[in-house]
Amino acid sequence: MSICDFERIVGEGRFWQSEILKRARAVMAREKGGDSLKHIAPLLSTLFLVGCASSTATPSAHPSPVIVSPSPSGVAEASSSPAPQPSASRDPILISPETYWDGTQLLDGPISIEGYVVSITDGDTFDMCISRGYSCEITDETITVRLVQIDTPEDGGTKECYGAAASLELADLLAEGSPVIAVTDPDLDQEDQYGRLLAYVWSPIELVNLALVTRGAAAPYFYKGARGAFAERLQTEALAARGAQRGLWGACPGTPYAPTKGVATGPAN
Repeated sequence: MSICDFERIVGEGRFWQSEILKRARAVMAREKGGDSLKHIAPLLSTLFLVGCASSTATPSAHPSPVIVSPSPSGVAEASSSPAPQPSASRDPILISPETYWDGTQLLDGPISIEGYVVSITDGDTFDMCISRGYSCEITDETITVRLVQIDTPEDGGTKECYGAAASLELADLLAEGSPVIAVTDPDLDQEDQYGRLLAYVWSPIELVNLALVTRGAAAPYFYKGARGAFAERLQTEALAARGAQRGLWGACPGTPYAPTKGVATGPAN
C-alpha cells in the first residue's frame, strides 16, 4: 500500500468518525430520555468499527524481520519473509456492515451500484458517480438517483414549504465526495419516467431514505400503492416525526399524511 492510499483511507475514516459522532449528538438531542441509549449504542459500535478500519490500514514502519538460519556450508544466509500484499477488494469504507446502526440491512436488489456523491439536486434527488476501484475520476459515469418510497417538498421551479430545508438535510446526510451504495427494490420500478434510478441509498452508517423521514424532511410515498421492503419502517418513522412536529410537519401546518400521494406542504413563504 502506498502512502497516498494510506492517507486517503485514514482521512475517510476520520471523516466518518466525525459524521457518526454528529449523528449521535443529533439522536441525543432528539430522543430525550431513556430511549436515546438504544439508538446511540449501535451508532457507537459503528464508530468503533470505522476507527478499526482506519487503524488497521496503517502501513508498517518496520521492515519484515530477517530470519537467519545456518546453511549446510555453515555460512549464515539471510532471507526476508514476504511482505503481505494489499487486498484488491473494494474500498474498506464502502464495505457494508451486516446491520447498519439504524437497524436496516443492505437489500439484495436487482441493481446495486457503489459510488460517490457528486452533487445534490433537491431533497430526494442527487447525482453520483460509479466508482472504478478506489475513487471516481472525472471520466467515470455519473447517474441521477431518486430516493425511492419517499417524497420531499419541491425546491426547484415551484418552491414549496420546507423544500429548501429538505435539500439541506440531504446535503447533510450525503456530503459531496462521500461513498454510497444505491440498491433498487425487486418489487418496485427500477427507473422513473425521467430515467432516474429509483433506489434505496446507504451511506456507511445508515439508510438515507429512512433518515430523511425520521428527521421530518420527507414523507413516505408509495407510488400507485406499491410498497417496498422498508414501507413499514418508513410509516412508523413518519408518524413519529409527525407526532413530534419535526421538520416539515412542524414548519408547514396542515400538511396531510397521505403515503399514496406526493407530499403537499403548500407554497414556500
